[in-house]
This record gives sequence, structure tokens and C-alpha cells, in this order.
Amino acid sequence: MRGDFDGDGVDDYALLLKNNKSGLTKVVVALCGPDKQCRSIYRLDVSSDAGVVYLRPSRIGSTSVGVQVIYFEKGKVLLSWNKKLKRIEEVPAGD
Repeated sequence: MRGDFDGDGVDDYALLLKNNKSGLTKVVVALCGPDKQCRSIYRLDVSSDAGVVYLRPSRIGSTSVGVQVIYFEKGKVLLSWNKKLKRIEEVPAGD
């Protein structure tokens, strides 16, 4: 999915990547700069839930978007950018 996760006005990316050979599945968040160069800043191993996890955007304030990692019938985690610490934080999310 695409969205401005860090509020800088440039689209960033959240990806659900699966290696079909190894079965390893990860959520990866990449922040992009004005030059369109992106860097991976967050990885979460979801291999044990690979068949039941998906990503959804979640509006945070007026300028940023977070990433909901949804585990079908198990729960949710919101990934949001902490401007002060300059990193992605995991916040348990309710229904």
C-alpha cells in the first residue's frame, strides 16, 4: 500500500512480502524522500500468520497515514510514525 506515513508530503510504501521457497513472510515499511529514493525502516515477521494477515491504511491526524496490520479474527496492530523518535511504533489496535 502507498501513503504518506511520516507526514513529509511524499508517498511511502508498506509491503507484505512472501518468499514462496522459504515461506518467510514480512511486513516491510519503506520511507521515500523527495528524490523518490526509498529506504526500508521497519520489518515485521508475520510468517506464522501469512495466510491470514493483510494491510490497510489508517488516517492519523490531517497529514499522515498509518498502516494497520490485521490478523484475521486475531487482532490488529497499528504502525505509526513517531516524529520525535523518527521511527515506526507498533500500537495495539481495537476493533
